[in-house]
Amino acid sequence: MKKLILLSLLCLAFTVNAQTTYVITMGVQNYNNPNNPAESLLNSASDAMAIDSIFKARGAQTACLTGKYVNVSNINEKLDIVKYKINKNQGEDNLVLFCSMHGSQNGYLLTWDGFYYVGELIRRLSEIKAKNICLFLDDCHSGSAGQIYMEMPTEKRNPALFIFTACRQEESAIDESMLGSAWFSAAVIKGLRGISDSDRNRVITIAELYKYIYDDVVLRCEKKNQTLLKKMEGKESEVQLFSMHPQLYGPVNRMNEPVISYVK
Repeated sequence: MKKLILLSLLCLAFTVNAQTTYVITMGVQNYNNPNNPAESLLNSASDAMAIDSIFKARGAQTACLTGKYVNVSNINEKLDIVKYKINKNQGEDNLVLFCSMHGSQNGYLLTWDGFYYVGELIRRLSEIKAKNICLFLDDCHSGSAGQIYMEMPTEKRNPALFIFTACRQEESAIDESMLGSAWFSAAVIKGLRGISDSDRNRVITIAELYKYIYDDVVLRCEKKNQTLLKKMEGKESEVQLFSMHPQLYGPVNRMNEPVISYVK
């Protein structure tokens, strides 16, 4: 009887402390809301779905929001649900949040039905007691999130939070029809699928993923600029060159934390 009770307790402990990765991906591609007639994007929804499928294949609990479902109320509801589940599990779980939509230099995301302040998003994520939280922002001027994060008092920053931005605050994020993805999202997708695993141990860390994303996006910019300058030879002063530098914000001493694992 004692052995049976002990075994039951061990099974219960394993169930309670089992690590789960929660993933919320959001992409507003077609702004068809008459009250919010923003210019449509090319690949936001499909990028969100691609990232959702990567994590779903690894057993994550995912929610993919696109179009009209990317509204302020729905975003807050999903975050509240995840917060409840993660905080209940004593900091063992991970959270990935991916956002692809229009953005502004003063730190606002353009949802289907209005604006969502990135500072509010970071504040909500700071209340989630996860092991690791990765926030990916693929929007123009997404580097504004880093400014907001750095201005927060150190004691209010969540030590589990890492923020990947598509570009600096003064830069625009680039979407491309021929690529079938936004430049930043394309790098994230390829990186998560394994190409960023530089030491080939089948575990992709924060540092590995960011290095791959940065190198991939900057190289794409350089190639595009070379092509433009060649076409406009003699009129270089008239060329508007691409400038896009992905950024990463978070605790430096935890950059080797995993984002996704392919270890069975």
